[in-house]
Formats: sequence, C-alpha cells, structure tokens
Amino acid sequence: MNNTPATGDTPNSRPETVAPHVIPESLKSQGDTPALPRFRRLQGGALLLAIIWLLLGLVASQKLITAAIASDLERLLSKAQSEARFISQIVEKGLKTAQQLSLTLAQDTDTLQLTREMNERAAVLKKMTFAERFEFLKNYPLTQKMNSNYARICQDAELLAVFTLDANGYCIASSDFNLATQDLNCLASNYSSRFYFQSAKDSGQGRQFAVGKRVPIPSFFFATRTRINGEFGGTVVTRLDALKLTSDLRSLPTVSWVIDRRGVVVSSNEDALLFNYLENAHREAPNELILKTVYAQKNLATLPLSRQTDFPQQWPVWLLKNEPVVLAFSEVGATEFQLWHAFPVAEVLAKHNHAWYLASAIIVLGLLIILLTERMVDFHQRRVASLATLSRVNRSLEDATKQLYTIATTDHLTQLFTRGYFIQRLEEELKRAKREKTQLALLELDIDDFKSINDTYGHPAGDAAIRHMSDHCRNVVRASDIIGRIGGEEFAIALPNCIENSAMEIAENIRNACATIPLHYQGHEISFTCSVGVTLLGNKTNVEELLNVVDQALYRAKNAGRNKAELL
Repeated sequence: MNNTPATGDTPNSRPETVAPHVIPESLKSQGDTPALPRFRRLQGGALLLAIIWLLLGLVASQKLITAAIASDLERLLSKAQSEARFISQIVEKGLKTAQQLSLTLAQDTDTLQLTREMNERAAVLKKMTFAERFEFLKNYPLTQKMNSNYARICQDAELLAVFTLDANGYCIASSDFNLATQDLNCLASNYSSRFYFQSAKDSGQGRQFAVGKRVPIPSFFFATRTRINGEFGGTVVTRLDALKLTSDLRSLPTVSWVIDRRGVVVSSNEDALLFNYLENAHREAPNELILKTVYAQKNLATLPLSRQTDFPQQWPVWLLKNEPVVLAFSEVGATEFQLWHAFPVAEVLAKHNHAWYLASAIIVLGLLIILLTERMVDFHQRRVASLATLSRVNRSLEDATKQLYTIATTDHLTQLFTRGYFIQRLEEELKRAKREKTQLALLELDIDDFKSINDTYGHPAGDAAIRHMSDHCRNVVRASDIIGRIGGEEFAIALPNCIENSAMEIAENIRNACATIPLHYQGHEISFTCSVGVTLLGNKTNVEELLNVVDQALYRAKNAGRNKAELL
C-alpha cells in the first residue's frame, strides 16, 4: 500500500482567500479612480503565491512519487527474488528426483542382472544388425520385464523415459518400448557417443541437456554407472521433460525461464522464449555443432531483454518483449543452470504517468493516490492468490517426491528397506565406522526351508511368513540399526557401534524368536526357523567384501543344520 500523503490534504494546501478591496470613505470624495497599482500588486502577490505553491507542489509530488515508485519497485524486486529462489528450489527438486531415481535404479537387482547377461553377449550383439538386435531384445524375457517396470516408473514419476545401456552403449531395456514402433523407442540403439554416457562411465554419474533425436523434446538426461563385479557394466538413464519443470507456472502473470551454462533458455513457462540466447560479454554463443547436436536448432534468437532507459537510473526496470519488468535470478542448486524470474511492473509504472497527468490538479491528487492504493491492494490480493496456488503446486510436488522416494527405498511387502537402498545405507555406515574408528556388525538371515511353506500353505502364507520374520527383526534390533530385505526370504541388518558379543546376542534373539513364536495364518500354526550369518567390519574395506563374508557365514549356518547363528 502506498503511504505517500495526499498533497491536497496537507495544511495550507491552497492560497488564502483574498478579501475584497474596500475603498475608504476618505477616497470616495476624490472621484472614481481606483487604487489599481495596489490591487495589481495584491493580485500579482496572490498569483505569485499560487505559482510558488504550484511549483512547490509539483516538486514535492515529483519527489514523493519518485520515492514511492522506487520503494514499490524495490519491494517487487525483493518479492521477485524470493519467488525466484522458491521456483529454483522446485526446479532443483525435479532434477534431483530424476537423478536420484537413476541412482536407485542403477542398484536394482533386475537391472544389474540384465546388464550382466547382455554384457556376456556383447560380442554377439555387436555382430547383429539393428533389426536382429531389436528382435532379440524385444523377445528377451528379462528385457520385457524391465520395459514394463520402467514404463510404470515413468508414469508414477512423470518422467519422459527410463532406459538401460550396456557397457558398449546399446539400449537393452526402455520404458518407451510400448510405443510399438522402432522409430519412436531407443531399444537396440547405440548411445555410447552421448555425453551423459561417457561422463557416467568416467565419473559415475552424467547429466546432459539435449533435444532427443527420436523423440525431439527438450530433455534433461541423468545417467548413473552400474558396476558388475567391480567393473563398468553400463548406465541407467532417466529422461526428464525440460518443459515440465516450468509448465505449472503458465497460469501466473510472471515469466520464468531456465538457462544453461551457455546462456540458452532450455525451459520456460512462455513458449516463445524457448531456445532464446541471453547475450553476455563473458561467454561465446554456441557454435553450429552444438546448435545441431544439443539444441536441434539452426540458429538461436536473442532473448528480447534490455535495460529500460526512460526511467531514473536507480530504478531496477528492464524490458522483456517491450514490457517493463523487475528481474531476479537464482542458481538451481549445485547445477550449471540458472532460474530467471521476470515480475511485471507495468501497473506500478503507470502510477508515475497518472501522477504527472494530474500534477496540474494538486487538489485531487489525494483521490488519485486513493485510487492507485486500491489498485495496489487489489494487485497484492491477486499476487497472494497466485502464490497460494504456487504453494499448493509445491506441496503436491513434495507429496509426489515423498511417494517416489518411498517406492524407491521401501519394500512393499515388509516395509523394510529395499536391497539397493540398504546397501547404500550400509556403505554410509561403513564409511562412518572407518572415519570414527568404531565397530560395525552385519547380520544376514534366511528363512529355513521356505519353499515348503509356499508348497504347503500357498504363496500368501509365504508372504505372511516373510512379514512375520520382519516383525521379529524389528522387535529385537535397536533404534539405530538398519534392516533391509535383500532377497525373497533373505534379510540383512547393519548394527552400527556393535561389538561381537552384542551382535551374536541380537542374532540369537532373532533366531530364538523365529523358532519359538509360530505364525498363525488362517487357522494354521506355521512354525519355521531361520539361519543367521554374522560378521564384523574388522579389516574389511568395502561393502562387497562385507556382504561376501556374511554370505559365507550364512551358508556355514545352513550347512551346520540350519536354525543356527554363525560368526565369520
């Protein structure tokens, strides 16, 4: 709300009324000649006073209006900066979600299994023609399974595509296979020349913006390296529609866009700005090769953004497509992208023009300020409503992100951690134990003769037995321990800060609970036991070694007659 005082409401806002000239009786006798010089001096003085007041009023109005608009612009600039930071967090969250999903899928058991099998057939795949390779992969059972899984993940996470590449860069599973035509999906194609593939191969992860060749949509590609027996196995790639990052902002009066390190607009809630180039003296425009391979463009239009010079220099006003705006930008997390946010200020600047139109009528300036104040309040309410909408969109995005995180890290049957996420947590605890020089124990449990439960009572009973086993684990371990389901009826428990005696005690407690507390299922009392392998960190250097040793301990317990806990 504008707090500029109404000039017409200030004391002495107009000249005092001049009293009528009275001719003294002593002069009447001298004839009808009036005292014109005195009258004119008084009239001139009133006129001079009016001119002085008018000039003072205009000068004061100019200062007050200029200061008020500068304050409004600063306030809007501050709001634009806050909104830019807020929107950049949404964009960053979208990028991180796609990147995290790539990281999670790279640890998926089926993904690793398919990658291993295809790498074993690498020489055969290389010799095949594209059509032969496509038919082979199309009919490969594990590829078919992964295609369906990836399609479901794409739908849930609102991604454009998810696909897996083997060590030679051939696409061996793809979410878009169900498009049913070779021209629109990447299965059997080779992507070894892609920057994200090479980057993931060299450093573990790769990220690239590009316009796809088969599906020409501006996209962010996130690749994560898979490892098979410690060697490079290939990559898992998630593809995020770049326009999706700003599509929810289309209903707002503001204009937002994301630029990459080359200064090219890669996402915007206004289509006309896409692939515009933001000129900067400190960087070169993309060359012809980059235009063709990254942006699929012959040339780039210059972003229609320039500094407004018709207003005082201290006003932070820019022109975007000849419309005045205040401009704010924010880095999108730790990425090479920037979020630019243009806030329209035409209504605020209109107040400047209106005030000068009414400068000759100082007495009604108060009415103009009241009118402009009402417009500002109205404008503020619309802004609050728009921000409320944006906030709801953000909450929806946060809920979707949480659901996606839960899907990616939680086993649906037991609500324990999945194998991939458990190994990730185990690796974190291993690093912590090495860093803090503390002990770390690892338990691996397996239900004995689990097949007989399925064969006797059915697979639903087997699922109930797995849940029953997970309850035993939860009831025995400490709050700081980490439990994961790493196989069909296999579980693993990481015990930070746990010595040998404590680890064996926990293992025995779980084994004893399993052996003594039967499962009651649909009128049946199902008893079963479990075997437990135990190992300590000791001199082991990595997760793979820890898992191998605890596997051996579990097999020793199995071979010793089952229903035992063995330390190795």
